Amino acid sequence: MTRWAPLVLALLLCAPAVAQTASLTVESADREARVLANGVILGTVADGPFELAAGDYTLVLLDAGGAWYTHPATTEIRLEEGVQRRVPMALPVRTRIESLPLHAEVVWERDGRPDEVLGQTPLIVDQPEGMTGTLVARLDGHPAARVPAPAGGGRVTLVLRPEGLAADAPLSHSLPTHRSNTRRRVLDLGLGALAVAAGAVAVHYKFKADGVDDAYRTLGSPLLGLDTARKDALHYDTLSGIALGVSSASLGVLAVRFAIR
Repeated sequence: MTRWAPLVLALLLCAPAVAQTASLTVESADREARVLANGVILGTVADGPFELAAGDYTLVLLDAGGAWYTHPATTEIRLEEGVQRRVPMALPVRTRIESLPLHAEVVWERDGRPDEVLGQTPLIVDQPEGMTGTLVARLDGHPAARVPAPAGGGRVTLVLRPEGLAADAPLSHSLPTHRSNTRRRVLDLGLGALAVAAGAVAVHYKFKADGVDDAYRTLGSPLLGLDTARKDALHYDTLSGIALGVSSASLGVLAVRFAIR
Protein backbone atom coordinates (compact mmCIF):
# COMPACT_ATOMS: atom_id res chain seq x y z
CA MET A 1 0.00 0.00 0.00
CA THR A 2 2.86 2.32 0.83
CA ARG A 3 4.41 1.99 -2.61
CA TRP A 4 1.16 3.17 -4.23
CA ALA A 5 0.88 6.29 -2.09
CA PRO A 6 3.17 8.51 -4.23
CA LEU A 7 1.28 7.52 -7.39
CA VAL A 8 -2.11 8.27 -5.84
CA LEU A 9 -0.85 11.63 -4.56
CA ALA A 10 0.52 12.52 -7.99
CA LEU A 11 -2.80 11.69 -9.65
CA LEU A 12 -4.67 13.85 -7.15
CA LEU A 13 -2.35 16.78 -7.74
CA CYS A 14 -2.63 16.49 -11.50
CA ALA A 15 -6.43 16.16 -11.55
CA PRO A 16 -8.26 19.38 -12.52
CA ALA A 17 -9.95 21.23 -9.70
CA VAL A 18 -13.72 20.87 -9.59
CA ALA A 19 -15.47 24.24 -9.45
CA GLN A 20 -17.91 24.72 -6.59
CA THR A 21 -20.80 25.69 -8.87
CA ALA A 22 -24.49 25.10 -9.32
CA SER A 23 -26.78 25.18 -12.34
CA LEU A 24 -29.70 27.62 -12.56
CA THR A 25 -32.55 27.50 -15.05
CA VAL A 26 -35.22 30.22 -14.99
CA GLU A 27 -38.59 29.09 -16.34
CA SER A 28 -40.72 31.88 -17.82
CA ALA A 29 -43.19 32.30 -20.66
CA ASP A 30 -41.21 35.35 -21.79
CA ARG A 31 -38.07 33.75 -23.24
CA GLU A 32 -36.52 37.15 -24.00
CA ALA A 33 -36.86 38.50 -20.46
CA ARG A 34 -33.55 39.38 -18.80
CA VAL A 35 -32.32 37.48 -15.76
CA LEU A 36 -30.27 39.21 -13.04
CA ALA A 37 -28.62 37.55 -10.06
CA ASN A 38 -27.52 39.88 -7.25
CA GLY A 39 -27.62 42.78 -9.69
CA VAL A 40 -25.51 41.07 -12.39
CA ILE A 41 -27.15 40.43 -15.78
CA LEU A 42 -26.83 36.74 -16.66
CA GLY A 43 -28.65 36.95 -19.99
CA THR A 44 -32.12 36.16 -21.24
CA VAL A 45 -34.28 33.28 -20.08
CA ALA A 46 -33.45 31.51 -23.35
CA ASP A 47 -29.71 31.72 -22.55
CA GLY A 48 -30.06 29.41 -19.54
CA PRO A 49 -29.06 27.29 -17.79
CA PHE A 50 -26.53 29.49 -16.01
CA GLU A 51 -23.54 28.28 -14.01
CA LEU A 52 -23.22 30.14 -10.70
CA ALA A 53 -21.21 29.72 -7.54
CA ALA A 54 -23.08 28.10 -4.69
CA GLY A 55 -24.69 30.61 -2.34
CA ASP A 56 -27.66 32.92 -1.80
CA TYR A 57 -29.01 35.02 -4.66
CA THR A 58 -31.69 37.60 -5.39
CA LEU A 59 -33.12 36.82 -8.81
CA VAL A 60 -34.80 39.56 -10.83
CA LEU A 61 -36.71 39.06 -14.07
CA LEU A 62 -36.99 42.15 -16.30
CA ASP A 63 -39.04 42.75 -19.42
CA ALA A 64 -36.81 42.59 -22.49
CA GLY A 65 -38.00 45.92 -23.86
CA GLY A 66 -38.21 47.78 -20.55
CA ALA A 67 -41.84 48.65 -21.26
CA TRP A 68 -43.45 51.15 -18.87
CA TYR A 69 -46.25 48.78 -17.88
CA THR A 70 -44.06 45.91 -16.66
CA HIS A 71 -42.80 45.45 -13.15
CA PRO A 72 -39.79 43.27 -12.21
CA ALA A 73 -40.39 39.85 -10.72
CA THR A 74 -38.11 39.12 -7.75
CA THR A 75 -37.37 36.02 -5.70
CA GLU A 76 -34.76 34.83 -3.20
CA ILE A 77 -33.03 31.47 -3.77
CA ARG A 78 -30.15 29.40 -2.41
CA LEU A 79 -28.01 27.38 -4.80
CA GLU A 80 -26.35 24.24 -3.48
CA GLU A 81 -23.08 22.95 -4.86
CA GLY A 82 -23.55 20.59 -7.79
CA VAL A 83 -27.36 20.96 -7.80
CA GLN A 84 -29.39 21.81 -10.90
CA ARG A 85 -32.04 24.32 -9.78
CA ARG A 86 -35.13 25.28 -11.81
CA VAL A 87 -36.93 28.45 -10.73
CA PRO A 88 -40.31 29.44 -12.25
CA MET A 89 -40.78 33.21 -12.57
CA ALA A 90 -43.45 35.35 -14.23
CA LEU A 91 -43.65 39.08 -14.91
CA PRO A 92 -46.67 40.78 -13.33
CA VAL A 93 -49.20 42.24 -15.73
CA ARG A 94 -49.43 46.02 -15.22
CA THR A 95 -52.56 47.99 -16.13
CA ARG A 96 -52.84 51.78 -16.02
CA ILE A 97 -56.43 52.95 -15.57
CA GLU A 98 -57.40 56.52 -16.42
CA SER A 99 -60.68 58.38 -16.64
CA LEU A 100 -62.16 61.58 -17.99
CA PRO A 101 -62.90 63.45 -15.76
CA LEU A 102 -60.18 62.48 -13.29
CA HIS A 103 -60.59 61.09 -9.76
CA ALA A 104 -63.33 58.59 -10.59
CA GLU A 105 -63.66 55.53 -8.37
CA VAL A 106 -62.81 52.32 -10.24
CA VAL A 107 -64.47 49.01 -9.34
CA TRP A 108 -63.35 45.64 -10.70
CA GLU A 109 -66.32 43.34 -11.38
CA ARG A 110 -65.80 39.59 -11.94
CA ASP A 111 -68.24 36.70 -12.20
CA GLY A 112 -68.46 34.65 -9.05
CA ARG A 113 -66.29 37.04 -7.02
CA PRO A 114 -67.12 40.13 -4.94
CA ASP A 115 -66.55 43.52 -6.50
CA GLU A 116 -63.16 45.04 -5.67
CA VAL A 117 -62.57 48.78 -5.35
CA LEU A 118 -59.21 49.50 -6.98
CA GLY A 119 -58.99 53.21 -6.11
CA GLN A 120 -59.31 56.57 -7.83
CA THR A 121 -57.99 57.40 -11.27
CA PRO A 122 -55.34 57.64 -12.44
CA LEU A 123 -54.04 54.41 -10.92
CA ILE A 124 -51.80 51.44 -11.73
CA VAL A 125 -52.73 47.84 -10.96
CA ASP A 126 -50.22 44.95 -10.93
CA GLN A 127 -51.59 41.41 -11.17
CA PRO A 128 -49.84 38.03 -11.43
CA GLU A 129 -52.04 37.31 -14.45
CA GLY A 130 -54.08 39.34 -16.91
CA MET A 131 -57.28 40.94 -15.65
CA THR A 132 -60.69 39.52 -16.50
CA GLY A 133 -64.20 40.85 -16.05
CA THR A 134 -65.21 44.51 -16.25
CA LEU A 135 -63.81 47.83 -15.02
CA VAL A 136 -66.45 50.31 -13.85
CA ALA A 137 -65.77 54.01 -13.23
CA ARG A 138 -68.11 55.97 -10.96
CA LEU A 139 -68.23 59.71 -10.30
CA ASP A 140 -70.93 61.92 -8.80
CA GLY A 141 -73.04 63.59 -11.47
CA HIS A 142 -72.07 61.05 -14.14
CA PRO A 143 -73.55 57.67 -15.13
CA ALA A 144 -71.11 54.82 -14.59
CA ALA A 145 -68.73 53.98 -17.45
CA ARG A 146 -67.83 50.35 -18.17
CA VAL A 147 -65.09 48.70 -20.25
CA PRO A 148 -63.80 45.12 -20.45
CA ALA A 149 -60.72 44.59 -18.29
CA PRO A 150 -57.65 44.30 -20.56
CA ALA A 151 -56.30 40.75 -20.34
CA GLY A 152 -52.86 41.77 -21.56
CA GLY A 153 -52.44 44.86 -19.41
CA GLY A 154 -51.55 48.25 -20.85
CA ARG A 155 -53.55 51.46 -20.65
CA VAL A 156 -57.32 51.83 -20.53
CA THR A 157 -59.39 55.03 -20.35
CA LEU A 158 -62.98 55.28 -19.14
CA VAL A 159 -64.94 58.30 -20.36
CA LEU A 160 -67.85 59.49 -18.19
CA ARG A 161 -70.56 61.69 -19.67
CA PRO A 162 -72.41 64.16 -17.44
CA GLU A 163 -75.99 63.30 -16.51
CA GLY A 164 -78.55 64.73 -18.91
CA LEU A 165 -76.08 65.18 -21.78
CA ALA A 166 -77.45 63.92 -25.07
CA ALA A 167 -75.73 60.88 -26.50
CA ASP A 168 -74.78 62.75 -29.69
CA ALA A 169 -73.69 65.94 -27.91
CA PRO A 170 -69.99 66.82 -28.12
CA LEU A 171 -68.06 66.07 -24.96
CA SER A 172 -65.11 68.01 -23.60
CA HIS A 173 -63.13 67.78 -20.40
CA SER A 174 -60.78 70.32 -18.84
CA LEU A 175 -57.71 68.71 -17.36
CA PRO A 176 -55.95 70.46 -14.47
CA THR A 177 -52.70 72.13 -15.43
CA HIS A 178 -49.92 73.55 -13.34
CA ARG A 179 -49.75 77.33 -13.57
CA SER A 180 -46.79 79.14 -12.15
CA ASN A 181 -47.63 81.92 -9.72
CA THR A 182 -45.30 84.78 -10.63
CA ARG A 183 -46.14 86.84 -7.55
CA ARG A 184 -45.50 83.89 -5.24
CA ARG A 185 -42.21 83.12 -6.93
CA VAL A 186 -41.05 86.74 -6.75
CA LEU A 187 -41.95 86.89 -3.05
CA ASP A 188 -40.04 83.68 -2.34
CA LEU A 189 -37.00 84.94 -4.22
CA GLY A 190 -37.22 88.26 -2.39
CA LEU A 191 -37.33 86.56 1.00
CA GLY A 192 -34.37 84.38 0.07
CA ALA A 193 -32.35 87.35 -1.16
CA LEU A 194 -33.21 89.35 1.97
CA ALA A 195 -32.08 86.47 4.19
CA VAL A 196 -28.74 86.20 2.38
CA ALA A 197 -28.13 89.97 2.32
CA ALA A 198 -29.05 90.41 5.98
CA GLY A 199 -26.79 87.52 6.90
CA ALA A 200 -23.89 89.14 5.05
CA VAL A 201 -24.54 92.47 6.81
CA ALA A 202 -24.64 90.70 10.18
CA VAL A 203 -21.26 89.07 9.55
CA HIS A 204 -19.76 92.36 8.33
CA TYR A 205 -20.76 94.37 11.40
CA LYS A 206 -19.84 91.53 13.73
CA PHE A 207 -16.28 91.59 12.41
CA LYS A 208 -16.17 95.38 12.76
CA ALA A 209 -17.43 95.18 16.33
CA ASP A 210 -14.82 92.54 17.21
CA GLY A 211 -12.07 94.61 15.59
CA VAL A 212 -12.93 97.79 17.47
CA ASP A 213 -13.35 95.87 20.73
CA ASP A 214 -9.92 94.26 20.30
CA ALA A 215 -8.36 97.68 19.66
CA TYR A 216 -10.16 99.06 22.73
CA ARG A 217 -8.59 96.34 24.91
CA THR A 218 -5.11 95.96 23.31
CA LEU A 219 -2.07 97.58 24.94
CA GLY A 220 -0.36 100.07 22.65
CA SER A 221 -3.47 100.63 20.53
CA PRO A 222 -4.45 104.27 19.93
CA LEU A 223 -8.02 103.29 20.83
CA LEU A 224 -7.04 101.70 24.14
CA GLY A 225 -9.56 102.72 26.80
CA LEU A 226 -11.32 105.29 24.63
CA ASP A 227 -15.01 105.62 25.44
CA THR A 228 -15.82 106.36 21.79
CA ALA A 229 -14.27 103.04 20.76
CA ARG A 230 -16.37 101.16 23.29
CA LYS A 231 -19.52 102.89 22.02
CA ASP A 232 -18.61 102.10 18.40
CA ALA A 233 -18.11 98.44 19.28
CA LEU A 234 -21.51 98.29 20.96
CA HIS A 235 -23.11 100.10 18.01
CA TYR A 236 -21.64 97.69 15.46
CA ASP A 237 -22.63 94.73 17.61
CA THR A 238 -26.21 96.03 17.79
CA LEU A 239 -26.38 96.44 14.02
CA SER A 240 -25.06 92.90 13.60
CA GLY A 241 -27.75 91.55 15.91
CA ILE A 242 -30.52 93.39 14.05
CA ALA A 243 -29.30 92.10 10.68
CA LEU A 244 -29.06 88.56 12.06
CA GLY A 245 -32.64 88.82 13.32
CA VAL A 246 -33.87 89.98 9.91
CA SER A 247 -32.06 87.08 8.22
CA SER A 248 -33.51 84.54 10.64
CA ALA A 249 -37.02 85.95 10.30
CA SER A 250 -36.83 85.85 6.49
CA LEU A 251 -35.69 82.24 6.54
CA GLY A 252 -38.47 81.37 8.98
CA VAL A 253 -41.18 82.94 6.82
CA LEU A 254 -39.77 81.20 3.74
CA ALA A 255 -39.77 77.84 5.53
CA VAL A 256 -43.39 78.29 6.63
CA ARG A 257 -44.44 79.19 3.07
CA PHE A 258 -42.81 76.04 1.72
CA ALA A 259 -44.36 73.91 4.47
CA ILE A 260 -47.95 75.04 3.85
CA ARG A 261 -47.71 75.05 0.06
